[in-house]
Amino acid sequence: MRTLKTILAVLAIVLAVITILTAGVGIYYAWALNTPVTESLTAMSTTVEGVLTRADAGLTRVDAAIDTARAATSTIEGAVMAAGDRITSTDIAFTVLDRTVGDRLFPPLTEAAATITAVVDTVVAANDALEAANRLPFVNVPTITTELQVAADQVNAAREQVNQIRAEVQTMKESAVSRPVTAVTDRTGALLGHLDTAKSTTTTTLATIARTQDRLVLARERLPRTLDLLSVGLTLLLLWFIIGQAALINVSWRWLRAARI
Repeated sequence: MRTLKTILAVLAIVLAVITILTAGVGIYYAWALNTPVTESLTAMSTTVEGVLTRADAGLTRVDAAIDTARAATSTIEGAVMAAGDRITSTDIAFTVLDRTVGDRLFPPLTEAAATITAVVDTVVAANDALEAANRLPFVNVPTITTELQVAADQVNAAREQVNQIRAEVQTMKESAVSRPVTAVTDRTGALLGHLDTAKSTTTTTLATIARTQDRLVLARERLPRTLDLLSVGLTLLLLWFIIGQAALINVSWRWLRAARI
């Protein structure tokens, strides 16, 4: 029985020593990795902020272009409906239609389509960084790819409606034959529908980006302190293990010495 207890005491000492060494290594890495991890997470946060900043700037331009296009569409509808049931290339309303489509409607929508496509590509390319940012405390980066794609689809659909209106205007110029105003108003109605959906989506997405940017700034400011507290907490926990194992070694060693007498 004494032999078994001796073996158990020796095993307890060996395991305690291993535990102490492991805890010491844990304390070392708790501080050795503190700075690299902080720098890595900060860099990742900065990357995500850059992506969101570019997306915000692009969507802001798209939002402004949509407002310009909506105003131009309203002008077109007002001018065309004032012409009566039919419109010809000699009407003043047609002149307003032609100039508004060419100067105030087509250019902003073309720019908006190119801009939002670039924004979608930027966000998709940074998806890994956006997903990694969710591991930061106090941060929940939303998946805005779907919303951006919806806005892009609506802007492109609106541009297609504008292309049809331009084709109709060109037909009026070449044929010099009156056309029913519905040939234009039917398309402007669909155009406004696409613009309204795109506007709603971009507005919501801009608000989401603004909230996320605020959270990222807060997380980046708190990150060093948070990691320091984690390192301190881990160190104290491992020190408690070391003290406990040291006490176990002391008791086991004293029992071994007593067993030899």
